[in-house]
Amino acid sequence: MFARDTHPDAQRIRDQVLRRMSGPEKLAAVDELTSFVRSLALAGLRHRMPGASAAEIERAHFELVLGAELARCVLAHRDSLRAGPDATS
Repeated sequence: MFARDTHPDAQRIRDQVLRRMSGPEKLAAVDELTSFVRSLALAGLRHRMPGASAAEIERAHFELVLGAELARCVLAHRDSLRAGPDATS
């Protein structure tokens, strides 16, 4: 894959490094990048919503990643699981 804003020499070096990485090394890199992107998204939300509670930031993050409707469903399901089997819906 070629990125239009990347110099071809840099692209070649990146491709060589990726080819040398083992599967577990690639998965670890993906995990690290995913955590980094998540932390950037959360920092951005906290910056845009300075008075928001942790729960409000979490909800906004779910909406950012999943969209409003799916976030609502996922959070409702999670909340029902946390409430336990005896809770009414």
